[in-house]
Amino acid sequence: MLDLDVLEQKLEESPANHYQIIIAVDLAGYPLQMDRLSMIADTYGCKIIEDSCHAPGAFYQDESGEKQQSGNAAFADLSIFTFHPTKHITTGEGGMITCSDPQIAGRLKRLRNHGITKDPELLQREEGGWYYEMQELGLNYRMTDIQARLGLTQLKHAEGWLQRRKEIAHSYRTAFANSPIKCLAGAEGHAYHLFVIRYERR
Repeated sequence: MLDLDVLEQKLEESPANHYQIIIAVDLAGYPLQMDRLSMIADTYGCKIIEDSCHAPGAFYQDESGEKQQSGNAAFADLSIFTFHPTKHITTGEGGMITCSDPQIAGRLKRLRNHGITKDPELLQREEGGWYYEMQELGLNYRMTDIQARLGLTQLKHAEGWLQRRKEIAHSYRTAFANSPIKCLAGAEGHAYHLFVIRYERR
């Protein structure tokens, strides 16, 4: 997991504008303190991409005491999720990006659909609702309706599955309590995508 103290020291010791983007991973379902990371990024002129692929349902308390869900993009420029079959929620393949900047959101929507827009504010002329323009190069990143339906169905079970992950993590902690296996500390908002242990003999 990203050590924010080490990151801050690294940025402080580096030439100005040497780093432009911080990609922060909510590793194993353990949420990063994104409000603090945002302050560090602002100080050194960096953008933030939060990789929340391991952390659907994870949360942390920000400095004001407010509960922040991992991947809500409150403190990141972009937050990304994957819906690969090994993740908490699957659509078979595909993913999702969240952001709070309408301009970035608009560009992402165009890029996922061959650079096409029907937005009247962006079109060069008015031709009616049928008209669209390809305004930049993009690719087909659209999820199929069938995949989206599978994802929506899984969302109904997400809370129950998260609770079950927490129960299993508690069982592991109990089982390993008097053994040479060391369990990494959990947190209230941990989503337990993985259960990480330490052992002397790898």
